[in-house]
Amino acid sequence: MIYIFTATKSEAQAIVEHCKLKKNKNYTFSFFQSKTINLLVTGIGKELVQRSLENFFQTFQPTQQDRFINIGITAAPKEFAIGTLHKVQTILFENKAITLDENGITLRTLLLPQNTPLNTFADMEAFFIAQKLQNYSLEIYKVVSDHFDPSSVTKEKTKQLIKKALKEIPSLGRDIE
Repeated sequence: MIYIFTATKSEAQAIVEHCKLKKNKNYTFSFFQSKTINLLVTGIGKELVQRSLENFFQTFQPTQQDRFINIGITAAPKEFAIGTLHKVQTILFENKAITLDENGITLRTLLLPQNTPLNTFADMEAFFIAQKLQNYSLEIYKVVSDHFDPSSVTKEKTKQLIKKALKEIPSLGRDIE
């Protein structure tokens, strides 16, 4: 089984449409599924992500054979073009780090949206997802949505950015064609 986590419904919408997932209304959280893919919308920020993942693990019993993928948007330094997809290698939060892969970018998870440019990629969920899923196969992919200008990010822009990036995700490409 593939479990996909997004922070927002806008991020999820492109995946739901492309994979033809159906909303499952039996849960208190936003959950979409097919025979091989389950998608959970976690919400934005530490508390919502942690609560969503607690509910998820109380409801489902994933196995070590299952795959977990976090797909979302990220702010990035100006040298990275809007719409480019990046695999995450290391996630930082405060003075902690989680390394997922040998290749990829470094992503900093923040508690609040960032208006001041940083020299790294930034989001508000990935570290908390990675922290909870440390014992599972997890990949994190982020699409550059802005250059530390959160007011420029709209729901429609988010959906379109994710939609364009889906086929570039190697582990998903064969599953969503």
